[in-house]
Amino acid sequence: NSYKSGRGCLLAVTALTLVNMILMLIDSNVSFIYSAAVPQIAIVLAKAFFTGMQRVFVIVIFALIPVALLAISYLLSKKDWKWLLVGTVLMSIDIICLAVFAFINGTFGDLLINFVFEFVILFTMIKGVSAGKKLNNDFSEPNQNDVIRENTDQNVKVYFYDKNLARENKTNKVLPFLALTLGFMFLEFGVVVACAFFYNSDNAVYVTILTLIGALAVITVYILLSIKLTPFVSASSYSFYKENDCIYRISSASMITAQAFANVLVEKETSNAYYCSYISQNGKSRKLIIPKCYPQIDEILY
Repeated sequence: NSYKSGRGCLLAVTALTLVNMILMLIDSNVSFIYSAAVPQIAIVLAKAFFTGMQRVFVIVIFALIPVALLAISYLLSKKDWKWLLVGTVLMSIDIICLAVFAFINGTFGDLLINFVFEFVILFTMIKGVSAGKKLNNDFSEPNQNDVIRENTDQNVKVYFYDKNLARENKTNKVLPFLALTLGFMFLEFGVVVACAFFYNSDNAVYVTILTLIGALAVITVYILLSIKLTPFVSASSYSFYKENDCIYRISSASMITAQAFANVLVEKETSNAYYCSYISQNGKSRKLIIPKCYPQIDEILY
């Protein structure tokens, strides 16, 4: 229940933040407190200090992208509790930014109710992360090799995540992923600062184009690196078993259903992962990365 409450809180914050952004852009006096502060601060500063494409860049980078990251964290947290952790880290950064903004403008008293709601949000999400981690630890505890699933009288061997093997093969990428997310935010901030520093009426077009290219490049690199790290970040939330020539993956966040992979073929093996292909339900070939953190899983791969 705590994990579901944490995810529900993240969804509410994401949705209401997006609504607040729209209301601010149309100069409405209505707003919802149960939301993130950074996107709203970004819109206020963009309207006050920037014009034209500069204003658009500030809103996109510091308002739309943070909301997009929250939305992505919510969607992916359905399968892996660590994405709820990412959302919690983002909300922690949001509180820090709100505090800095309040300190600079001397508006702590005016924003007191905002701080109260932000801490309620953060507390709910931290409880959700704690519940998700506990569920994951209970789920991945390798204290039995065989389990009996419902609706079958057949025992199947389940391959659980092993943190010692993960440490040995260097497959734990949670900290690099969090560092990547923070680095992405700082790089995007640097792009905007550079745009504001060099921008003038004589080179407006060129600076605008270069800023757009820089922002897109940073976003593209972040997405590509995130995709590359995701199988390793999520590894502890999964276990595998094989039945009827098909490999199944179970998630600790949704233990009732299992994702099936047919005709799995190991195309490449490295020191920390198996790079496989499989045939999806619509008959197309897809890629699957299985980190080397599941003892003896090669039994069902070869």
